[in-house]
Amino acid sequence: MSKATGRRTQSYRGIVDFYDAEYAHNPMLHRDVPFMISHFPARPCDVLEIAVGTARAALQIAQHGHRVVGIDNDPHMIRAAEEKRSASGIDPRRLTLQCIDALELDLGRKFDRVVLLFNTMLNFVELAELDQLLQRVKLHLKPNGRFWVDVFNPDPARLARQRERGIESSVFHVPHLDRTVYRDMDIDIDATAQRQRVCFNYRWFEQSGRERRARVRFELTFIFPRELQMLMERNGLEIEQWWGDHDGASSRVSAIIGRGICHRSRERDHVFTHERARQRSPMTTRVAERTKARVVGALMQTLVRRRKSDITRGGTLDAVVGAEVARPP
Repeated sequence: MSKATGRRTQSYRGIVDFYDAEYAHNPMLHRDVPFMISHFPARPCDVLEIAVGTARAALQIAQHGHRVVGIDNDPHMIRAAEEKRSASGIDPRRLTLQCIDALELDLGRKFDRVVLLFNTMLNFVELAELDQLLQRVKLHLKPNGRFWVDVFNPDPARLARQRERGIESSVFHVPHLDRTVYRDMDIDIDATAQRQRVCFNYRWFEQSGRERRARVRFELTFIFPRELQMLMERNGLEIEQWWGDHDGASSRVSAIIGRGICHRSRERDHVFTHERARQRSPMTTRVAERTKARVVGALMQTLVRRRKSDITRGGTLDAVVGAEVARPP
């Protein structure tokens, strides 16, 4: 995940040797990229992935015929991504990988799609960082480009607990090291500052029987849906549609996200107004009530579209960001 020089917050830097194995069995990571790609145009697109990591998503996007640039601030992740690109046989001209700071990003070109996946946006803890990130995104969008971002809704129960230890334990195997690793998580939450201090605790045994441990510490913020809308708007971006999960169900949009704003797109296939969502999901209100406890901590997805002009904060901007909407069945 990219960070700027001099940032006061500690951003996530995963253990590269563990990274792919660590998340290999996460169900969400088997659904998010196919769902996103299904909303891409049929024609080849220019795609920028911010915080590309080991190229989990970028490889899939390139394999669907799109031209991808992936950036990350961690040179170890970029090297791992390059190795996976070589192993997959993808031409480097189809998938370009660069070690660049997202907050200082200026590639001198624009893209049809900019994507930021797997809750990575919340690594930018300070409001100034989030503003700077979104300005970098907007700078790289073509006039009708779109921005796709996944973030998790805050969990009020977790916020109330403030401090947890040894939670979300898991065990994974790292094939190339022939190593089985145990991981759990500690978390401290400052609800007033909207800051989460997270520590991943790893433990494994060497072949000699010696126990080894490692820790990865980082910080996250948390953002409620209304805040996300205001954050986009203050940066000249506009949310068109929310999804509540990778199935694109409209009932989940209403239940999880509530009254997300939807703006009409020039691409008529992608128009999906809030009124139409209610017409297509007459059970939305009851679904929302039944799933109220279940939706906490679920996924928010948005995708953005660039237009010629919008007026916000007293100035004329050259982009509007909106979430691409699910096509009618």
